[in-house]
This record gives sequence, structure tokens and C-alpha cells, in this order.
Amino acid sequence: QMIGAEITYTKQGYYPRVPPYGFKSQKVESENGKRTILVEVPEESFYIKKAFEMRTLGFTLPEISNELNSLGYKSRIRNKRDKRNKRSIGKIGGNPISDKRVLEMLSRTLYAGIICEKWTNYQPIKAKFNGFISIVLFNQANQNKIFIQVSNNKATILYGKEASTERSKRHIVKNNPL
Repeated sequence: QMIGAEITYTKQGYYPRVPPYGFKSQKVESENGKRTILVEVPEESFYIKKAFEMRTLGFTLPEISNELNSLGYKSRIRNKRDKRNKRSIGKIGGNPISDKRVLEMLSRTLYAGIICEKWTNYQPIKAKFNGFISIVLFNQANQNKIFIQVSNNKATILYGKEASTERSKRHIVKNNPL
């Protein structure tokens, strides 16, 4: 029951799960009751904004990761739990950023305020909260690999060569709801 409700809330533009790096969860009162949105964490979002700005200036992924590590980037520290009794047995995280992690960060549409994932059937939905990266900056940083269009409060995401041919991504699954 709980996961079904979370899927419904995600399709409405809320974010009821663990927040990604750069965000924290906050409960707000909406027309449907209390719902969870994401709010910017300035200490973490600084590194994300810096990565997007550097990418628009033409820096490569290794150069971006080296610069962020020199500025003091460390991943979030979380509790490591025992699989049998779920008690905390230590801490994980606090690692420097890698090139692959920078690429994941740059391709995450949530930073631009667009939710597009499995729970939305890979259809982009405008979130009920503002992302801290503008859509223009997101499009420039991803260099036509991922392109977001927003018109009449409806978002469209175009991928790779499809960005030039104006077709959206089709996600093929065994039981395709479309």
C-alpha cells in the first residue's frame, strides 16, 4: 500500500523517497494533505552548480572531478546496516567524486525540476518544487545528449540523436503501459 501511494505522489510531482545529493526532504501542506518535496542544501548544491558551469565552459569529466575534489567534495555519510537485524554497524560514504559520478550528476533531470523515472513510466513530469539548475544551463551542460523542453507547463525530454529529430525516448519494457 505504501509503495503504491508513493508512486501516485511521484506522478503528482512530489518526491517521497530518499533525496539525492544536493537536496533534502521537507514536508509541506498541499491541497491533498502533507506531501514531501525537495529543498536545496546549499553546502551540497554548490558542487553540483560548479560541475554544470564547468561543463558548459567545455571542461572534460576528469577535469571537473579533479576540481570538485580540490574544492573539498565528499559524498554523504550514511549508516551501514546489518542485513539480518537492521542495526547500524558502521558508516559508509565520505568518498571523493569520480568521473562516472560526475556524468550521473550531470544527467539527472531532477536538478532542473523535472521528474523522469520508472515510477512515472519514464514520462517527464514537472515537479512541485524548483530545481536549482535552470533548464537552459542543463541543456548546455549535456550538449544535446539530453535536452529538456518545457511548453505550457508540460515537459518533454529528448535524447541523443533524437534531440535533433524531435522524437522523445521510448522505453521498451515487457509490459508496456503505452
